[in-house]
Amino acid sequence: MALDTSAGTLRGSPNVVHLSMDGSRPYGLSMLAANRNIRAAVIDGAHDERNVFLDTFRILHDIPCCTEVIVYHDYCDEVVYNTIQRFVEAGLLAFRHGLGVDPGTFWWCRGGRAEGGVFDVLRRDGPFFRRTLWALFCRHILK
Repeated sequence: MALDTSAGTLRGSPNVVHLSMDGSRPYGLSMLAANRNIRAAVIDGAHDERNVFLDTFRILHDIPCCTEVIVYHDYCDEVVYNTIQRFVEAGLLAFRHGLGVDPGTFWWCRGGRAEGGVFDVLRRDGPFFRRTLWALFCRHILK
């Protein structure tokens, strides 16, 4: 069964809110910062490097307290995978397991990866996390 993150699939599920937001806008998710109940986020967005990076950055930056897991739809896509690896290599995310079709069989899938990927957010040390996140942003967005 394919990973389906559409609003229709999740409609009626308790504790699930479908949001369609622009992660490229500064502080685009900041209205969620006060909500201490957000434990997981699913990113099903554009597959280009900038959007994957900014969607991830906004979750980690704008919702600073509680997000413990990020699920990426289309993790099997090469650009999505390579962009997520920047956060992994920086020590901000850790791969937990694949999700959905494994290995992904869609035309955009490469590398024998699962369609989706589940990642733990590694918030070991608040100041380290924030400094590392900002350094990553400066290196890849403000370059």
